[in-house]
Amino acid sequence: MRNARLERAASRVLNAKGTAIGIEVTFMAGNEIVKGRDVLELHTSADFVNKFTSDIDITTMVALVDYRYKIYPHRDSLKAIVQIFPLDVTGDVYLSPSPLFSDTYRALLYDNDDGSMASSSPITSAPDATALDEERMIRVQLVEPAAEALSYKNAQGTFRSTDNGNILAGFLAEMIRQEVKNNPDAALKIQMEPIDSVVETRDAVTIPISKRIIDVPEFMQTKQGGLYANGLISFIRSGTWWIGPAFDTTRYLKTTRRLNLIQLNGINAPVADKSWSFENEQLTVVCTTSCKMQDISVGMGINQGQGVRFIKASGMFNKGSSGEPNKENFNREDVMAEFQVGTRKDGNNIALMSDTPITDNIAHEYSKIAFRKGQLFITIWQRSLARLVYPGMPLRLFYDKDGQTQVYDGVLIQIDEQLASEAQGMIMKNMIGTAALVCYINKEPTVNG
Repeated sequence: MRNARLERAASRVLNAKGTAIGIEVTFMAGNEIVKGRDVLELHTSADFVNKFTSDIDITTMVALVDYRYKIYPHRDSLKAIVQIFPLDVTGDVYLSPSPLFSDTYRALLYDNDDGSMASSSPITSAPDATALDEERMIRVQLVEPAAEALSYKNAQGTFRSTDNGNILAGFLAEMIRQEVKNNPDAALKIQMEPIDSVVETRDAVTIPISKRIIDVPEFMQTKQGGLYANGLISFIRSGTWWIGPAFDTTRYLKTTRRLNLIQLNGINAPVADKSWSFENEQLTVVCTTSCKMQDISVGMGINQGQGVRFIKASGMFNKGSSGEPNKENFNREDVMAEFQVGTRKDGNNIALMSDTPITDNIAHEYSKIAFRKGQLFITIWQRSLARLVYPGMPLRLFYDKDGQTQVYDGVLIQIDEQLASEAQGMIMKNMIGTAALVCYINKEPTVNG
């Protein structure tokens, strides 16, 4: 059954004039600059919930003489500038001399041989290492320079008379400012969502010196009263440190920087050169391939329960009454806390004791069960440009189910993209992206169409 209304909405994106993209990479090897001759592939994997930065690698051709005498000798300090340019639909001509995006990375060679052996070249069996026309294919891991710098710097500080949001934002800004003095590549913009109202405010917060700067948000979430009641995203991407809740599906209506995701039935979907539009900070993506919606709440409810319970530390200090010598009496309602994210239809609701049985960190305790209240939606975005999304991006899914539109609100929690040359060989500049989107969405539709 066809969904005419959803197809009309998608056609406004699919029928728009397409824009191809090209990728260039330039290596900075000491005082030398080496330009990649042909970029063959750029792969990015960004797990916003479980990691703190993207896994990125690029495959490109370079002159063998440049590799041997410029890139390889500077392999310990190699940097790479990756630029994405708009192309015309033929994939041959740049529409602008200025790139759409330009990012600088720390570059690490996967294969650290010096290129002097005959087997080092996949193009010829007996290369002349001094010939300018000899090429070498190299695969390079790209690392956000700020993520690298902050991952081996320790943090320390004690803060009083303020909330966790001010502590975290101020402390990270100061740590970054100090690091930038010696390492300009560590510059970062902090994009942080306001902390939740349930977060415990403490008289003093101490960050021990054993904590890396990169680990401070998680430390505040789990050990110092919490930040968000719906999990934590702390992720560095493209020069910005994104900090916010991981599974808060209510944020779509609270921001203009959001994702509209249209999932069409692939049988009725047209073939198009464009699959997305970006207007007024809103990204609209049309997906036409197979997808998967998985209700994780059922299995997790059976195995781990729908709730969590713990003893409130403040209740034990403030609500006790003296009984027999060396004993303290408590009322259960004064010291016990319990949260549930839903109820089972069979009536068998389970709330297990927390692995931190005595705590006042309500935000962290609720975060442990927040993931169990929703479901996962996984789809493929063809002709993608993952650089347009950001960690924890709020989204609204328009889903075609048997000719009816179902609407779900959610959050983007992971994106994996591969950009590769559209045609075989190394002449065409046009790169085609394919991305897997992993979304956390509400269990029930927001709206039924």
